[in-house]
Amino acid sequence: MRDVSLHLDRFTVLEVRSLRGQMVPTRKDRPVTFDDVNSFVTRIGSAEIAINVKTLSDLLNRRVFAYPGASLKNISVTVDRGRLHVDKIAAAHLPVKGLLHFFGEDLAKLIKLKQDRGVTVEGDSILLHPDRMLPPPRIEGKVAAVRALRKI
Repeated sequence: MRDVSLHLDRFTVLEVRSLRGQMVPTRKDRPVTFDDVNSFVTRIGSAEIAINVKTLSDLLNRRVFAYPGASLKNISVTVDRGRLHVDKIAAAHLPVKGLLHFFGEDLAKLIKLKQDRGVTVEGDSILLHPDRMLPPPRIEGKVAAVRALRKI
């Protein structure tokens, strides 16, 4: 696949610059069917895929943290010097991150995440796992490098 805008759902569009891999049926007795996104897994051998920061914000708000009692809401992703990092946390309009650091704590102590949503927290860093956070079809592969860009 090369130079494709892949619409996974109404809000999630991945810019597939190049992708080499296989579509493998999830059931041995059924073929891959493009109309059934649960009928296959995309096993990526190598790829260059981009996502817009607005799309990433929507993905986090509408899918990853879209469950009752989610610790994070109204996420807005921005890129600064090529890094995605928690810059500001507010609860009831109060700056929580500074308070956490004042008491010697970090974001990982504050946030309890629902298992298997594609996100983990270490210190003040939020780690994204694309294979679990994207809507179907499922993907498998190893992320070798990430570049955060302001625009794609």
